[in-house]
Amino acid sequence: MIDVYADPSLSVLARAAESVAYKYGAYLTEEDGYQEAWLWRLRHPVLVKSFLEPAEGQPNVSGLERVVKSYLESLARKEKAACLGYHVDDECTYSPKVIAELLPMTFAIEAALLPAAASDDAPGRGGNPHGQGDFVASLLDVRRAWITTAFRGDESRLIEARYVDDMSIEHIAGSFSTTPDEVKKQLARGLRRMVETLGGLPSRGCSVDCECREVA
Repeated sequence: MIDVYADPSLSVLARAAESVAYKYGAYLTEEDGYQEAWLWRLRHPVLVKSFLEPAEGQPNVSGLERVVKSYLESLARKEKAACLGYHVDDECTYSPKVIAELLPMTFAIEAALLPAAASDDAPGRGGNPHGQGDFVASLLDVRRAWITTAFRGDESRLIEARYVDDMSIEHIAGSFSTTPDEVKKQLARGLRRMVETLGGLPSRGCSVDCECREVA
């Protein structure tokens, strides 16, 4: 039986609801998000236990929070799509890998839009299989993220050195008097911030074999 007053997941559910409401408050309030998170928790006792009471190691509170946030974001995005009159599958999202690939082209957008030679099969160059218009829009999105993302520390400088100037991780580490591992961590964090600026990664609901199918 779940103790509704002392359950260890309560603070996780509250943080997830607050975070999603900050971003999608017009479509899912913090109060409604918490209620949805609590219902999700009731339907996923085994999954929650695997995070909070693992067979080995420490409780993975941050992992549980990411899962709950993703679920709440999927609800908020569906509500946003319904309110604005489009299908949630029409949303455009960007992975860190795609942003890293497009970023150098945003520094020379005119050159990036020139048709590629027939022998040039480099990813992303000479257009986009979905159409030139989509490619231009993607470049402008990434450029906007580059300009507006609130980077921390040396993140933006490291990203530019790595993906625009094409410097090696080792060269960057030497230039910034740090370690290759620290460079990789800051690059990953900076790219994730750009992903969030552009709406985040696709949120996920439950899979067809989720335990909630049996609980429901």
